[in-house]
Amino acid sequence: TGHSSSHSAVFHPETRKTTAEGVEGVEIYKVLFLSHESAYNTGAHNTCAELCSVEFACDDKGFNVNYHEKGKCEKVISYDSKVVVPTVGTPKKETLDSKAAFQGLYCSEICENAIHKDTLYLSSIHRCAIVVLAINLGTGKVKIITDAEKCHTIIGAGEGRLLVSTSSPGEIPSVLLYDVAKGEFSPVLAPKQDEATKTEVSVKIQQHYDNFDSILLTPTHSGALDTVLLMPHGGPHSAHTCGWVLYYEFLLQLGYTLLLVNYRGSIGFGNDSLLSLPGNVGTNDVSDCMQALDHTLSENENLKKVGVMGGSHGGFLTLHLLGQHSDRFDVGIARNPVTSIAGMVSATDIPEWCYCEALGVGARPRCFGPTAEDLDKMLRASPIYHAKNVKAPTLWLLGKEDKRVRPLAAMDYIACLKSKGLPLKTVMFPKDSHPLSSPQTEFESFINVAWWLKKHLYETG
Repeated sequence: TGHSSSHSAVFHPETRKTTAEGVEGVEIYKVLFLSHESAYNTGAHNTCAELCSVEFACDDKGFNVNYHEKGKCEKVISYDSKVVVPTVGTPKKETLDSKAAFQGLYCSEICENAIHKDTLYLSSIHRCAIVVLAINLGTGKVKIITDAEKCHTIIGAGEGRLLVSTSSPGEIPSVLLYDVAKGEFSPVLAPKQDEATKTEVSVKIQQHYDNFDSILLTPTHSGALDTVLLMPHGGPHSAHTCGWVLYYEFLLQLGYTLLLVNYRGSIGFGNDSLLSLPGNVGTNDVSDCMQALDHTLSENENLKKVGVMGGSHGGFLTLHLLGQHSDRFDVGIARNPVTSIAGMVSATDIPEWCYCEALGVGARPRCFGPTAEDLDKMLRASPIYHAKNVKAPTLWLLGKEDKRVRPLAAMDYIACLKSKGLPLKTVMFPKDSHPLSSPQTEFESFINVAWWLKKHLYETG
């Protein structure tokens, strides 16, 4: 294909048979695929993808051939591909609303049979939502065909129809059928939601300076509390979206307001924004979280208490915020957090992450072992550098089998907090790894989180 990173290939359904004299039985195929050249070249995970196509021919024996109109066929080893949708650096504003501008492709697969009349349909992250895109394969023009403030994911396709799962905060997933010829959605499966357990919530997408967003989820039921929980996502190159998430629903039911921040470096906001974070972790992302928090508190005077919680890079930011802005937070919860990049680089399955995020794009294109200067930069970008300033009580949720961020790496940080006499609790899940996603672990995590928040926010004495 001519690309260093090519995957998720599907055949275009229209295969053409040649009719030229002397080349009976030769067929020409078109294949569509995704390429993450930007990720390969920069070392940053989950960067903006390209949609590409390549055509090739096979004779009646299945051998690849290069077909010429005059009837000559030659065996071919490789083919040149065509970029249908390129990487989007900075999105072009087609209207005054920047949310309407196409932000680029942030997806890892193409759904088979999702091509109809030379239009490909696929799901992609778009700012704070997962949307369905219609891509004209001839012109490369991209159109968003779903609501950009809900989540829509293609789960199946065929015969000119798409099966789409959709959800939003407080609205459990349902299934729609999209008729591509009519351009219409119709309901297929809408599970009944018990009114007693339905989450009453308002959803507000907040746009901030420097091209990043946050999602403010506010419980509207009678049990709403005066606490906002700042929740930075992991990755760091991932994103919060306006979909139904069990963890969020649980916290909203308890009455907590949730502030989900898609800081610069998140996917779905153009590749330039994403690549602005490597080399600036612990600085730009922390600044964006505080900007979103200050904006939220200024517009919601009823919110008096502030907590912060996150996992992986979200845990990294949780600890950074507790250390750099120790007077602003009443409580913290960290799930498998990165505490020291310098300590992580030699004990993780993704050492390239440490080089890229701490040192910057292109600083170390291949990992040859860190220099003393590298380790110093990694340490200064890490939460443990600010651990001496932490004042809030912290809950730690760790997976013993985590190979990405090993739990023993947290012990230096925990020892520092213990030496200060701060309240803390460590829960080690013996059979779980980085995601902490097994049913038993999720259940126990929920219970510990609810208890910790109540104890340190609302119990006295």
